[in-house]
Amino acid sequence: MSTNYIIQRYNEIFVKNGYVHIGSDDLRLSYRIDFNLRKYNRSSPKKDYIKLDLSISEKLEQMEKVYSKRSENIIQLIIGMLKLKLYFIQRNIKENEIQKKRKLLSEEIQKLNPNSKVKIKYSDILYDENAIIIEKVDSLSQFTNKINKNELIEGGIYYRGQQNINWSIEPSIFRGNWINHEKEFIHEILISNPQDFEKTTTTLEKLTKMQHYNVPTRLLDLTKNPYIALYFACEPIKYSDEKLYGEIVFFKSIDKGSEKYFDSDTVSIVSNISMMDNNFSTGNENLDTDKFNAQADIPYLLHQIKYEKPNFLNIIQAADLHKCFIIHVKLDNRRIINQQGLFLLIGMGKDKTKPADIKKSVYCKDNKQLVFVISDNSKKEIIKQLDTMNINKKFIYPEIDDVADYLKTEIYKQ
Repeated sequence: MSTNYIIQRYNEIFVKNGYVHIGSDDLRLSYRIDFNLRKYNRSSPKKDYIKLDLSISEKLEQMEKVYSKRSENIIQLIIGMLKLKLYFIQRNIKENEIQKKRKLLSEEIQKLNPNSKVKIKYSDILYDENAIIIEKVDSLSQFTNKINKNELIEGGIYYRGQQNINWSIEPSIFRGNWINHEKEFIHEILISNPQDFEKTTTTLEKLTKMQHYNVPTRLLDLTKNPYIALYFACEPIKYSDEKLYGEIVFFKSIDKGSEKYFDSDTVSIVSNISMMDNNFSTGNENLDTDKFNAQADIPYLLHQIKYEKPNFLNIIQAADLHKCFIIHVKLDNRRIINQQGLFLLIGMGKDKTKPADIKKSVYCKDNKQLVFVISDNSKKEIIKQLDTMNINKKFIYPEIDDVADYLKTEIYKQ
């Protein structure tokens, strides 16, 4: 059972986040199987067409034959759903017995994570009770009360809102295969749009501008304003009608050295990791500073840093390359001003294509990560309540096209 594709997907989210939402619609497998089979059939050769009136076992047998020839994601997804459907049938669990299905899945995830204590909260969120505290927010006033009660407005605490609880807490460059093309992304953007970067002098400034235009970078957006984060958590996801929890995750400075300004030497060091090749090596990190800075690929990193800081000394500390830093950037455009934005700059893990440990920067309460979740049926009302505070799409995204969209869809809708 542990090799089932669907279980693997849920488990990967659980391992990364410490929790996973398994919605009721996800467990209505008959509908999902037919929907995806129709989608698959529309783009498949006639010889590989799967009839919808076949039994589950027959569909599975035919899909596995197709998979042996074409290992496409949708084929793998359908096989996973078919196997999961058979798993429930073998245990006499009916299609509409959602809670029984979810309980079985929690048991499977528990087997895969013996050091965790898997519990179900709000009937549909599986979480590790040893590591996570989850609190639900249903209104703006409740959010304010919870922020105050948990003392989450003190200095050094920052906020991130996400529309989907199952998204990982990591920068876009580390999702999928993009990290293997980080340097190429930057070069291609600079080549194609040189006029947009004429006034940028540092790699951080370039990454900040690219982040603004949704280019994958190693920056993670944060805000100083909890209500801005709440807006992001409740914002509708384009082209999706799934009923998803939003979430707010909190970040805190580990120590004085973990919070930097845009002109910091350490920021130059870590941001320029993005300009290195994928096989960038730090060599022997146990050497003293002078010897460390003279070996492996470090001289090329120093060379890149000196483009923006010609007088930079050869003083890279190996440990800094593997840290995350909260960065206060220049408030040089309306969006970042209105969003009260700042970033978590992510260093490298053991190698350049792996992120440093982001969880070290996440705020914990009683040694557990605190997460606020917002159910789908509360999001619209909270968005309306935030609008009374002038926190809306027009304010968050002050560019002309976004303001026009806000006016058309919210103010003067037909």
